[in-house]
Amino acid sequence: MTDASRIQKINIKASGINFDIFVKPNGVRKMSLTTLTAAIGKSHKSAGQILSGKSPEALAYKEKSAGQIEKIDGFERVRYGKYKTLVTLVPTEFTGLYLTYWATRGNKEAIALVAALAQESIDRRIDAVLGEQKTEEQYESQTTKLRLDLIDRLAGNFDLGGKSEFYGQLTEQEQQIGLCKVNIQRYEDLLADEDQWLMAPKYREQLEETRALLESLLAHVAQ
Repeated sequence: MTDASRIQKINIKASGINFDIFVKPNGVRKMSLTTLTAAIGKSHKSAGQILSGKSPEALAYKEKSAGQIEKIDGFERVRYGKYKTLVTLVPTEFTGLYLTYWATRGNKEAIALVAALAQESIDRRIDAVLGEQKTEEQYESQTTKLRLDLIDRLAGNFDLGGKSEFYGQLTEQEQQIGLCKVNIQRYEDLLADEDQWLMAPKYREQLEETRALLESLLAHVAQ
């Protein structure tokens, strides 16, 4: 485990989301896995799913070790801060691979974040060529707005208040089935993060009960 006594922690904001970055004495920058996965509503396990698979994103890391992410080259765990909190750090280049992986699998938060950051990158280059100057706050504001707008538009497919053309073509039964499936997946993602719930067994039981109720509702409305 890496000695964190000389590591600098900074916080950056991208599209309205805070990310913790850790800078090592040699200048290497790494991202907190927790802030990365939380940005799209996923758990730590979602990174392991990529690295233990055979997707193009996983092939970028030859030394894969399912369930032991800190053994992969460039990944590590450190104890940081006054209370020596255990933090998993990943290479910053893994950020793009992680977000792309989940975006291509339909994660709406990932799609919106990737699109918003890509648009900001293009806008910055256009502004530089045209000689237009904007503050970091202006870039951040427009990128955040774009990300949130995209989430609203993407979520319209399963939002009872949505106005999308696609959603309007769904029957009430199909809408309920879609809502159930989305929420069941969210609860499964939470329950899959074993480390997160070791300290809260009662909360874990509540999540399991809620998921069971959703599955019952899904079976009912699908009849």
